[in-house]
Amino acid sequence: MNGQAYLTVHGTSVVLDPVGGARGERVVRIARAACLDALDLAPADLRGALQAANARVRQASQEDTALLGGTCSAVGVVLEPASVTVTVAWVGDACALRYRGTTLTQLTQPHVLSREYERVAVLDPDFPPPNLLVRAIGAREDAEVEVRREAVLPGDLFLLATGAVLRAFQGGLEDFMAHAVARSGRSATALSRELLAGAWARNEGQTLTVLVTGAGEEEELRPVAASSFPMSA
Repeated sequence: MNGQAYLTVHGTSVVLDPVGGARGERVVRIARAACLDALDLAPADLRGALQAANARVRQASQEDTALLGGTCSAVGVVLEPASVTVTVAWVGDACALRYRGTTLTQLTQPHVLSREYERVAVLDPDFPPPNLLVRAIGAREDAEVEVRREAVLPGDLFLLATGAVLRAFQGGLEDFMAHAVARSGRSATALSRELLAGAWARNEGQTLTVLVTGAGEEEELRPVAASSFPMSA
């Protein structure tokens, strides 16, 4: 399924992360098609696109019970040339990060049960599994898309990635990013490939997708590039 786990429409980019094996892969295909249709009508409405994806997946699951149990995480950014802000929207544990200067900042927080337990200060270290999702595309009628907006500075780079990429680096992503940026010359294509290779070397066989985009020195979009480890043969 390489190449089907992300999309770019004008200044909007999205990464999708399947949950539930083959069913999750089918969900990603459905969600991706729904996002493309929605963004074709409203290119900057990222929340609306993710909600449309959720609605289509829910409908498909009602029509085909073989899809039940399959969901996906999703994360996207809207970064347009004339804008001084970036819009980030997400559901699940796919993540968005900003690299500014030499500082890497995570712009999203995963929608996982352990985070909800931490929020109310009742976390049991043995339960729940740390990556158990409480929000996902297709999981419920309301996708509960979370949205935030941040200022954009020339030279900012934005990374969209599946949750497994962030977990693979275990806190070492900022240092790896600094060396990768120096080696890649800030090429989005080279940087996404290097990040993917680094995550793969530390990965345990999970789905990996990295998408890199950013603001150029004159507030123009840099080329978008992405790499995805095939989810299945």
